[in-house]
Order: sequence, then C-alpha cells, then structure tokens
Amino acid sequence: PVDGGSASIGALNIAPAFSFELLPDTDNVAILNGPGGPYTAFTFGLSDTLNDSSFSCNTSLSIDLAGTAIDCADAAQLPSDALFTVTGDMTAFADFTFEGNSGTIAPDDQSAFFTRIVPNLTFLTPVADGVTAIPAGDYQVTVTVELGTMFAEDLTFGPLDMASIVREGTIVDFAWVADRDTAIANGTTNMLRFSSINGIDARVFAEVSNWSNPAFVDPGLVEIGTIPAAGELSFDSDTLTTAIGAEWGRGDITFTIEGREEDLTARHLTRDGRGADAELGVGDVADDLDG
Repeated sequence: PVDGGSASIGALNIAPAFSFELLPDTDNVAILNGPGGPYTAFTFGLSDTLNDSSFSCNTSLSIDLAGTAIDCADAAQLPSDALFTVTGDMTAFADFTFEGNSGTIAPDDQSAFFTRIVPNLTFLTPVADGVTAIPAGDYQVTVTVELGTMFAEDLTFGPLDMASIVREGTIVDFAWVADRDTAIANGTTNMLRFSSINGIDARVFAEVSNWSNPAFVDPGLVEIGTIPAAGELSFDSDTLTTAIGAEWGRGDITFTIEGREEDLTARHLTRDGRGADAELGVGDVADDLDG
C-alpha cells in the first residue's frame, strides 16, 4: 500500500540481443601433392572454408521500454564491429578470411578484426601460404561483438570448437626417439620399420616435436623415403638424423605415410650394444592407433 492506494514496479529482463553459432562442417584435408610440396594446399586449393557461421538477431526482444523490436534490417541496431580471434597453429597460413573481409595473420598472431558484420552466414576460411606444410590440428574461435549505446553490454561468444585440419594419409607417432649422438652416448639406437602390405608405393614424411636439444632448429616436414609396393622401409637413428639434418636429442617423431592405415605396418624397436632388439610398437597401424 502507498498512501492508501497501490503502485507497481516494472521488471526489466535483460537478454542477449544477438546470437552467433558455428554450423557443422567436415574437416579440412591438407593434401600430399600440394603445388608447393606435401601438405601445402587443401583439397580445393590454397583456401578451404573451415566453418560456416550464423549471426542472427533475437527479434523477440525489445530495445526500449516502448517495445521497439530488434530489427536486423536496421543498420543502426547492428553491431558496429566484431573481433574474431582464432586459436590454433597459424604458421602455414598467409591469411584468414571472414565473409570477404580479411586481416593478415602472421605466425603466432591469431586475431583478425573486421568492420560491420551482417546477420547472415560468415565463412571462416584459412588461406595457405603455398609453401609451408599445413599442420594437422584443432582450431577454436571466439567472437566479441561490439554493440551500440542502446545495448547494455557487448557480447562474447566462445571459444567455440571449429572443424579440424587433417592430413591426407596415415599418421603414426613414435615417442622419445633418440638422434644419432644421443643413441651413441646411451649405447642404443632406434630401429624404425614401415611396410606396405599392398601393391602401392608409399612416401614417408617425418616431423620432430618435444625435442630435448635447445639448439635444435626445426626443419618442419621432411621426406624420409618411400616404402616400395609390398615391401619395407627400415632405418635407424643415424639415417633418421641425416634425413632431418640436425640433432634433436630425444623427441617425439610424427610420421605421415602416403597410404591407408589398414594397408600399413609400423614397428619401433630399440637395439642395444649387443645387437638385441626390444619392440616398442606392435600390430598394424590401425591396431596401434586404436590401442
């Protein structure tokens, strides 16, 4: 009761005026026979949309107490700016485009800014530099939408999981592989054997990660050799070090093989000074990956 009468207080409901979502998409595939070398392009060329996204207005809301509905056709109500921040390995990309707008992305710089986003599909597309091998990996995007003074606050969506980038072929990881000098110092060496169980030749590429030698300069993706049709490719720490071109100490080696996992076998052994072998990886590649 107020002075013998009554009064009411209106309640204000604050809700997001806009929404942003990534639409389901298939993974991008980096191809072996790229124009600049292995994995320097996607299936459809140097650029391939990683995800489509949808930006829309919540037309069930009002922007004022007079009941004026949000109108996606009203330019005054649309966000003035949006910041797309993509996280992931950008080292092979010359650019990353968003709905025809672009911002050059240097290595380790995962942000791009563009003005005026409109309520429709926005295509998030990495553009390869055509020289650097595109890494397999996962990507996320965070979108910060800057709204006008008629709105309570800016909006942030994400981080949202994007589609992944995968490489054509079969990937096998061997952990804690020693280079030539480390193997000699320890009196052991690594023996690596790949075989093809069908009638197709298969090239083998290697990359080093998690190396222990701080002076190691990563050469990136290096071709090791070719598994002959229905044959094998075997090599030790010395041969692998020569192919990579530098001493990494101990590290993880990712091998990418030009073939289907069910058509390949992979073995990782260590050999001591007496010539005795201990097997570290068994089964065909499909079993190893599942196990």
